[in-house]
Amino acid sequence: MAERKSREQAKGKMKKTERAKLAKGKAKKAEKVKPTREKAKKAKPTEGVELYRGRVALKIVPPIDFAQLDGLKKALFEVKNLRVVVVAGAAGEGIQILVSAEEPLPLLNILRGVPVVAGVARKGGEIQVSLKAR
Repeated sequence: MAERKSREQAKGKMKKTERAKLAKGKAKKAEKVKPTREKAKKAKPTEGVELYRGRVALKIVPPIDFAQLDGLKKALFEVKNLRVVVVAGAAGEGIQILVSAEEPLPLLNILRGVPVVAGVARKGGEIQVSLKAR
């Protein structure tokens, strides 16, 4: 019976050392993973960028070229998680496009990337967009 107790104690000690080794291994692995996570956070393209969610008014300022306006609308339809709700206005006064972002989107950056857009500015609750002249 004494032998049995000593064997069980030996097993218990082995388990403790195995647990200690496992814990050290996990700690080292966590140290290796942490810097890569930090790099991934730094690499986010939306960091420091204003994100828009929900309905946003895009005011297209005159002069308006309708071919360029059509190009802008097509580009907006292609943006994932963005819906064009309505397009309204008059050529001499400016046109307003109401869009709805289902998820937070960097709308200013998206608009700047559209080839027909000359400039983008945030004015109050709307975004002013000027189109390139052909």
